[in-house]
Amino acid sequence: MDELPNLCDVIAEHKWKTEYLIELLLGVLVVMSLAVIVPKSLFTPGMLATGEGRFLDFFINSAGLQIGSLFLVNRFLKQHGLTWRAAFGLGDGGVGRALLHGLWIGLLIAPLIMAMQAGCQWLFTQAEVAAPRQDTVNTLVEAVRWDQQFYFAMIAIVFAPLMEEVVFRGVLYPALKFRGHRIAALWGTALFFALMHGNALSFVPLTVLGLAFVALYEWKGNLLISIVAHSTFNAVNFILIIYGREWMQHL
Repeated sequence: MDELPNLCDVIAEHKWKTEYLIELLLGVLVVMSLAVIVPKSLFTPGMLATGEGRFLDFFINSAGLQIGSLFLVNRFLKQHGLTWRAAFGLGDGGVGRALLHGLWIGLLIAPLIMAMQAGCQWLFTQAEVAAPRQDTVNTLVEAVRWDQQFYFAMIAIVFAPLMEEVVFRGVLYPALKFRGHRIAALWGTALFFALMHGNALSFVPLTVLGLAFVALYEWKGNLLISIVAHSTFNAVNFILIIYGREWMQHL
């Protein structure tokens, strides 16, 4: 059962050294923990109950997580003597083509995942189970200043897709795959990707999304396509969260 049919199997095989891989994963876990703990230690419960306080909490959390994780990945690649392009095939086959592929695939994936999300919402409603939105989404809805919304857009559309694709698809997936654990690589990274977002309602759709991003990486061996597709998907969600309700009212 540990055989996974290849799509093209063009991902460059890198023998990630175990000690460096463990060091990277532990480092990312520490960064994630600090990104949660530090804001909670800086702000009082009363401050965190306000929209401004929740945004500052998100600002520190997201900035620390994204910058810290990308720094650790860069160090990890230097330990292996690799550039970002050599490690993840960035730009292989042409940057422009990769951008176009990622864009149209992201636009294609978005309505499918949203329909799945709506189906999960319906199931939760039928089961009379509360399904709260992610804290990040609630904070975004409350963000009324343009500078706050711009920061959210940069995190959601630029930095989060880059960090998540590099860590999950670029490092973890090949690390398991080329050690002979193809099924664990596929499902493990997809499930962990969904679990990291911490929302029961989105768990199944995000797992499917994680599987789709693996398929994209396997398709061309160019992580840039997955990054752009992820970015496009997040951009569609961001626009709908900010403007969707207003558009529906106009319609």
